[in-house]
Amino acid sequence: MALTDIDIVNLALGKIKSGKITALADKEFINLENLYSQLRDRLLTLYNWNFARTRIYLTPKKYTANTIAFINSNQAGVIWTERAVPKNISLRAIVWNGSVFCAVGENDGTDAYIVTSPDGVIWTERANPKNIHLFGITWNGAMFCAVGENDGTDAYILTSPNGENWTERANPKNISLRAIVWNGSVFCAVGYDDGTDAYILTSPTGVNWTERVNPKNISLRAIVWNGSVFCAVGYDDGTDAYILTSPNGENWTERANPKNIRLYGITWDGSVFCAVGEDDGVDAYILTSPNGEVWTEQTVAVPKNIGLWGITWNGAMFCAVGNADGVDAYILTSLTSPDTITNSNNKFITDGGFRDGDKVAVTGSASNNGTLIIVTVAAGILTLLSTDVLIAESAGVFVTLERKPAFEYNYCFQLPSNYLGNPELDSSASNFEVEDGYIFCNDYELNLIYTKQVTDPTKFPALFIECLVLTLASELAITIANDRVLRNDIFFELQTKLLNSFKLDAYENKSEKIEDTTWQKAGR
Repeated sequence: MALTDIDIVNLALGKIKSGKITALADKEFINLENLYSQLRDRLLTLYNWNFARTRIYLTPKKYTANTIAFINSNQAGVIWTERAVPKNISLRAIVWNGSVFCAVGENDGTDAYIVTSPDGVIWTERANPKNIHLFGITWNGAMFCAVGENDGTDAYILTSPNGENWTERANPKNISLRAIVWNGSVFCAVGYDDGTDAYILTSPTGVNWTERVNPKNISLRAIVWNGSVFCAVGYDDGTDAYILTSPNGENWTERANPKNIRLYGITWDGSVFCAVGEDDGVDAYILTSPNGEVWTEQTVAVPKNIGLWGITWNGAMFCAVGNADGVDAYILTSLTSPDTITNSNNKFITDGGFRDGDKVAVTGSASNNGTLIIVTVAAGILTLLSTDVLIAESAGVFVTLERKPAFEYNYCFQLPSNYLGNPELDSSASNFEVEDGYIFCNDYELNLIYTKQVTDPTKFPALFIECLVLTLASELAITIANDRVLRNDIFFELQTKLLNSFKLDAYENKSEKIEDTTWQKAGR
């Protein structure tokens, strides 16, 4: 039967003829839990136990910093160029499939207005079956799927493998659909209320559609998937905006939010949802949430009481579009998630280990690519020493920061969380140094072999358990029994067992090849 931590402690207590315990806290005059953990980890690192040796491939730690950038007059999303299209018909939604843009919109007297473009500059109109508005479109990796108004029979749903040839698809009700998204396994479309609840449909193929129930008879206008949950937003319900979440498109939960203002668009940036909607008397209603459950209202630096209809994220910034404001259409951009300053690991940049005086390799900037010195680290903002324009939080491009040591080595690698010690580099690297949770060397890539922390006693081989019992007993012989002679006898027994065992192991395994997985060896 496998031993537990308490069994191992009791075996050690038995060696010094002390009573048994039922919990590691039973001996009040000594913190057995801390002592046990410390001695276990020390024993793991004193010898290269095969069961605790492992390998990991490391590359220098990078940080994608949306909050820090260089002044650059050609930032994506800041300067806009108008493009010509065939007809004076409104377009309502657009998607990119990796090779072509496809935009859909209102009916033009013959059919829905659908245009495609490989570059966003030259646009071609595409025919489709009916003269019905389309409001939403998505791509699932193999086909476009567009949804729109009711046509007298059902909602207008189209699919196309290329954006050029379109096929209509039947669905249960004659209710308009306003938005659609794909989550990797199923399409989910949302629309107007149908007298019972919002019209929500799912389909794994885009061909056969199933209606899904939800809490309220309130229209929905937009939906997004964040990798684990759908989030749909819509009209005001008398208390707040109608916001729903679902892990699968089938079971929906309503979520509270600050105001009874309609929401029309939603997106996900990798760390937060951002939803936009009608003007609320001061500015557009903008909300963010890390999980779709708890929502926080955000404000605009120079507010306009103009509604927003849609929002997206391009990997570097949010871009939201809305109503005309008397001069032009209202378009907003935000270089950061409105309520957090994050890096690519969804942590504050200061959590990444940057320190004053460190070097960072900057890539993605138009003018300052290269290695710069960090002057200060504060509040998630790095101030860099540069001969060019001072880096500003409020403007710039998408940059990648790569930490470099402040001394002789070129690269810095973050050590794994289970690292205990005994590092070896399975590479040509001749020199390296470990400090404060990092390993420094001059190689850009590392195959690090190290001793990992193993806390599960069922993973301990018999010899390690014997040695751990003796190690703990030698300490307890002083702490509990106050018997130095007993302590020395136990310690000698431990040293003899380790010496004989590792001599034998070295002889039997002198040409042993380490595999690229955690090593398990019955002898240790």
